[in-house]
Amino acid sequence: MSIQNTIAKLYVRFVFRDEGEFDALKTQRQFNVPDPPKGIAKRTERVEPDDVRAFWIDKANADRGVLVYLHGGAFYFGPVKEHWQYFARICKLSQMAGLMVDYGFAPQ
Repeated sequence: MSIQNTIAKLYVRFVFRDEGEFDALKTQRQFNVPDPPKGIAKRTERVEPDDVRAFWIDKANADRGVLVYLHGGAFYFGPVKEHWQYFARICKLSQMAGLMVDYGFAPQ
């Protein structure tokens, strides 16, 4: 076995070591970014009807069209920082308003 393979195996064992039982709620708390990150927050406006949580991005551009974004996460987590950045970039490049809907988690 080469030295590169040995180093790679040690790296994988160290980085992906077993940290005990999987805790779904802890993972949700670590990955969720329910409010827009600082760089995007200036361009957003919160919308909260009775049972839906959503955010407008670049709402002033709504006359050009509205993009609706449902983040990934399969009712498990989200939106994450990358979802916010991706959607904000699409809104900026298309010069359209965007509505990010933050749907809830599946029942436990």
